[in-house]
Amino acid sequence: AFACWTTAPNQMFWSRMGNGVLGLAPRYQKQHDEDKHPLPPPMLLSLTSPKAKDSNVAGMPPKFAFMASKSAAELQMGGFVPGSVQGKMRTVQSLSTKSYTLSIGSIKIGNDFDTAQELLTFDPTDKHHHIPALLDTGSPCIMLPGSQENGKLLKSPYSLYQDHNKKWSKMFITVNGMDIGLELNREDLEVEHHTFLDEAWGTSLRPCVMPVTWAMKPPHQTPIVLGAVFFRAYNVLFDLSKSSPTVPPDIGLGK
Repeated sequence: AFACWTTAPNQMFWSRMGNGVLGLAPRYQKQHDEDKHPLPPPMLLSLTSPKAKDSNVAGMPPKFAFMASKSAAELQMGGFVPGSVQGKMRTVQSLSTKSYTLSIGSIKIGNDFDTAQELLTFDPTDKHHHIPALLDTGSPCIMLPGSQENGKLLKSPYSLYQDHNKKWSKMFITVNGMDIGLELNREDLEVEHHTFLDEAWGTSLRPCVMPVTWAMKPPHQTPIVLGAVFFRAYNVLFDLSKSSPTVPPDIGLGK
């Protein structure tokens, strides 16, 4: 069984209740509501349960993959379709049992990796050069912290992005623990002129890059958000088969 909310009393409702917009969050993200009542499991686990009725994915592994284009999206249940990626699906463990979070060591924009502008300028005294990044289909854009992460960074990533006046064609992302960097084409990140950003940006195409609109208190870090446009560039695998209260799910990325 699973539950679905169709209306929300306020904007914060989704962050406090439920297992994501699609019900595909990690199994240990939300187990109780604010009144400590137990919640049903995420929809993915209900649909893939061997005991599921009227489900055409009953008994499949608790995995799913999500990919998108500018006009459509595809949800792949039980894993990922090998023909939907070129080459290898590379996997890394999430930083958290309660979210799909990558460890990011670098984000650059430019035309080639060596000359690209670095947006994560870590303080040399910082021992751990990484910023967490949430994978979130419910957010439209790539979202960058608008602060120095409590002194962890020399300058805010979003201000560096805003100050970059040169035309760029690629975004390069280094995921710690992954043996190859990510490369996103500018075209994959652009938002069409008829979208909700039309009024603010006019009719020109621009990359969907925005500041994170909230801040975490120390010792937590304000995360990067890899929103819906990221899934245009990569098929993302979410593997809950080995997760537990102490073991985070695995995340796969395939071009």
